[in-house]
Amino acid sequence: MATEDVVIVGGGSGGQLIGRQIFAAAGAFTYTPTTLQVSLIYVQLVGGGGGGGGAAAAAAGQISATRGGGAGGYSDELITITPGQTFAVTVGAGGAGGTAAPTAGGAGGTTSFGAPALQATGGVGGLGNTSSASVRISAPSTGGVGTLGNVNYAGQQGDGLIQTSGSQAISGKGGSTPFGTGGDARAAQGDGNAATGNGSGGGGAFSVNGGAGQVGGAGRDGLVMVWEYA
Repeated sequence: MATEDVVIVGGGSGGQLIGRQIFAAAGAFTYTPTTLQVSLIYVQLVGGGGGGGGAAAAAAGQISATRGGGAGGYSDELITITPGQTFAVTVGAGGAGGTAAPTAGGAGGTTSFGAPALQATGGVGGLGNTSSASVRISAPSTGGVGTLGNVNYAGQQGDGLIQTSGSQAISGKGGSTPFGTGGDARAAQGDGNAATGNGSGGGGAFSVNGGAGQVGGAGRDGLVMVWEYA
């Protein structure tokens, strides 16, 4: 079955909630109502999260720290349906973490439902960074955008890096969503932390004082959640 989660909640009469379907992995699917009793659905979408930036190897006495990825946008809508009506579903993929070349993290993919489609675009990947001993404060990574829903909003930005010297800095945390948190920031040598919630962004990588280059944290796939009512 294409869904990750299918729950039958109740008997279904008088507007009662009777089921839920969750599409939580990247790909193209078809939403089919759990029963023919379903006449109204409440759909929530979030786009894929952007990956954290990759950090180049750090020279002695220097740091290479990077931005976190932005979270996917959000959209939701109530939709009246006819018995047996189906809808196309696309769940956007999370962006890959940037490499130690260094490269930026990948952008998250767009999530959509139906036609004309509710849509939530993916977050922007965090930029990669080179080694430096200078003070650096970078701009955040942009989140995605929701469109055509009753409620639409932009995904949380991925934090920029903050560096105060050649020995002290913190990489950017990934943007979070209503479905979980972005990858945590780093203040010591290591790859960026992966996102833990659907649609959230990966954390930025960190290399210090002759350390090897590090890979950014991966963004998480988006999500479509369908609440079914009789």
